[in-house]
Amino acid sequence: MDSQIALELPASLPPAAAPVEPDPVVWLPRRTLFARCLGDLLFYFVISIVVGVPLAMAAIATAISPGNGASMPPMPPLIIVLMLVFGVVAFGGVAWYRMGEEMRTCNLVALGDRPARGWWRWLAAACACVAVFDTAYFCLLHAVHLDRFAHNPVMDMLSKMSGWSLWAAMATAVLLAPVAEEMFFRGTMFGRFRARGYAVSGAVISALMFAALHGVPALLPVPFVLGLATAWVYHKSGSLWPAMALHILNNGVAVVAFLIAGTR
Repeated sequence: MDSQIALELPASLPPAAAPVEPDPVVWLPRRTLFARCLGDLLFYFVISIVVGVPLAMAAIATAISPGNGASMPPMPPLIIVLMLVFGVVAFGGVAWYRMGEEMRTCNLVALGDRPARGWWRWLAAACACVAVFDTAYFCLLHAVHLDRFAHNPVMDMLSKMSGWSLWAAMATAVLLAPVAEEMFFRGTMFGRFRARGYAVSGAVISALMFAALHGVPALLPVPFVLGLATAWVYHKSGSLWPAMALHILNNGVAVVAFLIAGTR
């Protein structure tokens, strides 16, 4: 009886869906990655200057136009804060674009990726390490009478400002600059090393360039350790947001400490 049962089967079965392969990572040696980072750093610096200076001058010309009637802060701080704001915005815009370009050749963490569970523990640990190092380092500078060489140009600039220019400069230093710098130094620079298995090299190189960008010889260890801490938080959490939070907290504490010291 079984032989009389005809099984209606299709002539051919559709092929099984092939598994989705992740985007291939284009392998590059460390020296090539380092050279690309140097090129990016120079390119970002030029873009910030080229975009920031004309926009700052245009904003000044608009502000002092006849009939405006607005009270103006001193010209040098005004020029500096406008260059700072527009330069950081241009820096962040180019960093955003370069992150998108890098994603075509390696698996970078996207800006919208959420951090892994437990990210706040890594953030708290990094905050504690940065706070302990900064306190110990500044105490050492004071003990050896080198604290007079540890003037931060941003803080010196803030001391000459008041009114809206002071608030604009603080917002740039505390919010805009950390976001733009993390997209570049951790998102793009450290990310391209990390995606190819060079996490330690990438953390050190990105932290060194981050420190060099701030340009105060006596204070270089401070941004270097902050760069290492943000790279570690980024690596552990798989997201840029905890690294940005650490950077924002660091700059915010520095600005608040400066304002408190200035009122005494």
